[in-house]
Amino acid sequence: MQGSPRREETKRLRLKVAQHNCRGSNDAFITLFHVVKNHDISFVCVQDPPLYKGDPLKAQGYECIFQKTEKVRVCTYISLRVVREISCVILPCIDDVLYLRIFAKEGKRVGQSRSVSVVNAYNRRTEEGNSILAESLFRQTNDPTIIVGDLNVHRSLTDPMRILSSSERRTGKTYMRTAALCGYTILNTPGIYTRFPDNVMLHGPSVIHYSCANAAMFTKISRWRDITQRISSDYIAIVTKIDSEEIERAKPAPDWEKIK
Repeated sequence: MQGSPRREETKRLRLKVAQHNCRGSNDAFITLFHVVKNHDISFVCVQDPPLYKGDPLKAQGYECIFQKTEKVRVCTYISLRVVREISCVILPCIDDVLYLRIFAKEGKRVGQSRSVSVVNAYNRRTEEGNSILAESLFRQTNDPTIIVGDLNVHRSLTDPMRILSSSERRTGKTYMRTAALCGYTILNTPGIYTRFPDNVMLHGPSVIHYSCANAAMFTKISRWRDITQRISSDYIAIVTKIDSEEIERAKPAPDWEKIK
């Protein structure tokens, strides 16, 4: 006679993803990590990090992941607490994008998924336009994916008070249309500025930093917020919280005939 299947609970893998453009400033970097230590941040996605001998600076309590390029413009710091629970690989991408696939170790899940992707991007302005093509950044995938970073584009829905130029409107539509076609939703709260320039007479506050989640990730997002205003640079620090429900899996029932 066999007993009823037993159930076991998997452990939640709660993640917090912070993002900030340090503009190459040591002071901004130091202040950022002073702030995040009070918020139990899992991933700190930095754009334009300060460098020492070509490599991003180290941060206590975090492991720095980056691709060695001519100039490192994006890097992601993973909390050592989280490192013990995951493994990760860098997926091939262009220089200004760091695409990490995160695999949870046995017994841990984010929703029904064993893996998630955290994408860190710095869409710089260049003489030719933006450094990252929309189709290079937004990819269709069934893997829960969050894209964060300085996208350097404007859209009226997140910045309703800004009067967009025809060029800004056209560029913004290109990126947001591509994001939508690939199943991504913008997480930003409308009206929350992400950039406060030093000279407000020349430039007003704006929204150029975004957090985007695809359909597989969107249901797991529990909060998007700024954790502090300007950090020794023009930009605020943003945190997105990823949560998951408890998942129960059936365990094999004992074979009572063999136990007798």
